[in-house]
Amino acid sequence: MRTFQSKGWFSSSGWIGSGEKHNAEAVDYITPALRLRKTFRIEGDIAQAECRISGLGCYVLHINGKRIGDDVLSPAFTDYNHRVLFVEYDVGEYLQIGENTVAVELGNGFYNQTTEDLWGYYKASWRDEVKLLFELTVNSKTVCVSDKTWKCSYDGETIHNAIRTGEYCDARKRDGWEMTGYDDSAWKNAQIVPSPTGKLEKSELPPIRECEKLPAQQKWKSKDGWVFDFGKSIAGYAGLCLKGRPGETATIRYAEKLNGTELDQANISCFVKGEIPFSTDRYTFRGEGTEEWKPKFVYHGFRYAEISGLQEEPPLTALTAYFVHTDLQKTGDFSCSNELMNWIYEAGNRSFLSNFHGFSEDCPHREKNGWTGDAAISCDYAVALYDMKRAYKKWLNDICDEQRENGQLPGIAPTCGYGYDWGSGPAWDCALFFLPYALYKETGDRECLFAVYDTMKKYLSYAQTKREDDLVCYGLADWCPPSDMEDVRVMDNRLSDSCYYYKMQLICAEVAEMLGDNSVKESLLSEAEK
Repeated sequence: MRTFQSKGWFSSSGWIGSGEKHNAEAVDYITPALRLRKTFRIEGDIAQAECRISGLGCYVLHINGKRIGDDVLSPAFTDYNHRVLFVEYDVGEYLQIGENTVAVELGNGFYNQTTEDLWGYYKASWRDEVKLLFELTVNSKTVCVSDKTWKCSYDGETIHNAIRTGEYCDARKRDGWEMTGYDDSAWKNAQIVPSPTGKLEKSELPPIRECEKLPAQQKWKSKDGWVFDFGKSIAGYAGLCLKGRPGETATIRYAEKLNGTELDQANISCFVKGEIPFSTDRYTFRGEGTEEWKPKFVYHGFRYAEISGLQEEPPLTALTAYFVHTDLQKTGDFSCSNELMNWIYEAGNRSFLSNFHGFSEDCPHREKNGWTGDAAISCDYAVALYDMKRAYKKWLNDICDEQRENGQLPGIAPTCGYGYDWGSGPAWDCALFFLPYALYKETGDRECLFAVYDTMKKYLSYAQTKREDDLVCYGLADWCPPSDMEDVRVMDNRLSDSCYYYKMQLICAEVAEMLGDNSVKESLLSEAEK
């Protein structure tokens, strides 16, 4: 059994799971969430208690039937070959003297992506069955760890979850498994399973939360059901509050645009394959009064949600949108007398937040990819409005983790291998330089700059090999200009690449000066003058 010695944590815990053999070739299949539970005893007073957990891909944690934490989709996505995050909670108020029960439900997240996609996450080398690492200490004494004494079962209410398709719940399977006293005698014993290869590290970035609730503004009849309009495009999911007949299934589809009065997913479903519907949740009713439900292991990008499969028209209150993103602390704001400018600011702000879920994304619906170029052009805006240090520090670690030995960077981070030979280049790679530099200019904090200094130097050495006639030319150029031309790469990127390369050299030279690394500074300035 592999153990982890991170400040003495997890010294006796092991990664556990169902022990079922993982089929790395399998895609487009129904994947239920794994439930794991453990009952244990505590004797004596409980002065303080903490638990540490990493559940891959993502988890929901209960102690004695109560959900722990208000975070969702934890832990944040990383390249699991390099880095694996765990989260710590203060849980003293949830424990009791005598018998206690820990219950963890695991979803696939990005760790076990089961949908065939353009970027190849379904064949990532880290991909494996979901697994759990857990430790609970009371008064500094370890009282519960993840080991083979836990019980597990796939036969729960979450009958399917996949980050690019959606989540299905059969409420008829809801059985109180989170509670102490539940009979788990028919469940299997958990097994010690292979650990991910990445370094185990405590999560320091702000968690992902349900940060805002949006009521539906209007609804109308569609061909298959009813479309709810929440008035704004956001990332997250719809929560259901509705009566239904036993066995009746509500299907909720998400989209950001319409074709007439119908939902149009054509622009967001085009990069995935398979028979399981894209960006679609389902809920099967128990048939016992008003039922409430929302997904646990997925998020969507949408303004509209269509609900179908019902025998009666739902009220406007049947669906509520939850705006889900990394809960960044606001440090700045903007308003003026021009309502159009205020609207543009508010729309830009929502776009930025909708694209941060532990890493900076390009879009929360179609791709959910950490495109570096998108963040590079928005980082000045970000640091002016939010405390970005911890969030950027985590994502800069992701970028550094993906650097190849020759210094090359991919266009997306985290990545399973996509984005090196297509999708990168100075206009994208500059995020490594621009993000920490923007943070420094706004706050004076140099920590992130110093942390990526060696990665910067290694990258510039790589970029230098791409010089031809004193110009740099490789990777993507200007992207998606306002044009009807089919080829979106309309700019000669000798101009854009060389300008970005020059700016990156100046930033790195400034950092070298801060660190007293004068020989590197002079070398970079000399190279830039060429």
